[in-house]
Amino acid sequence: MNRGVLSVVLAFSLAVPSSLWARPHLVTTRAVDARFASAAAERAAHLAALDQILSTPTAAQVAAARGLDIQRLRSGLASLQDDELRDIHARAAALQKDPVAGGLGSLFVIVLVVVAVAVILAVLIVQDCKEKGAECLDN
Repeated sequence: MNRGVLSVVLAFSLAVPSSLWARPHLVTTRAVDARFASAAAERAAHLAALDQILSTPTAAQVAAARGLDIQRLRSGLASLQDDELRDIHARAAALQKDPVAGGLGSLFVIVLVVVAVAVILAVLIVQDCKEKGAECLDN
């Protein structure tokens, strides 16, 4: 008898959609989707602004003077974390708004962006190398 009741309860619980048993979440799916969309739009805006700075002839000259490949820097922007992009974008925007504080104006913004992206990419390469082992140091 107990097995029969248990079987019926088990069959019923498996047949009924789990949404009937679920409690409402604190954050709605719509709010989560909106936050993801907002974060994606913010990331895209930061990428576009930094890519625009790196696409200038001055940025190419600064990168070449430091022995950096500007195309590699531009393509490496996408590998940066959101907080890294946000930080570099905020610094560049602050210097564009108040070039006197930066001392050298737009050239300083470009140098800062080129150097910051190069340093962050170097850190990412080293981390990737450590994960792969010593064989990546030979290449």
